[in-house]
Amino acid sequence: MNARCRPLIAGVALCLCIAAPAHANAIWPGVVLSERLIAWYVIGAGLLVEFVTVRWILRQPLLRAAVATLAMNGVSAVIGYFFVYWGGGVLFEATYLIYSMFDAGTPWIDDALGWVLVGSTLALAVAVNTGVEGGVLAMFKVPADGRMWQWLAAANTVSVGVAVISIAISIVIEARG
Repeated sequence: MNARCRPLIAGVALCLCIAAPAHANAIWPGVVLSERLIAWYVIGAGLLVEFVTVRWILRQPLLRAAVATLAMNGVSAVIGYFFVYWGGGVLFEATYLIYSMFDAGTPWIDDALGWVLVGSTLALAVAVNTGVEGGVLAMFKVPADGRMWQWLAAANTVSVGVAVISIAISIVIEARG
């Protein structure tokens, strides 16, 4: 591992150790902050998917894959933590503006516009996570070729998709509860 990466890894590890809630990805802080108990399992599933991608598909040694997975998700979580607070308010207001423009009532997951917003959020989260995590992987000397970006985007699609599905399931359960 590059000596220049050690302070970054130490800082990320420290942040992960002192943080009260678990944060694993730019989408995950939203899951954790919404106080869903399922978030721990979702975070674990996302980390596992990304570890498998880095370890076996991108062919990295075990320790490098583990540290790189934690580092890329730690950096992504820090960015996501602030993005959720700042972007969440903007997204909330934009959603209501869009719904009022189309006289669509209240935003909900069981209408077409709601699913368009969910899909757009998923695509944005995958793109941001892939960019951030790809940059961190480059610090671990993982070749930043097309193959790396494709597999990392695929892994992020799965992990972010699991998070979005868990939120959707929780909303539906709460609404019917």
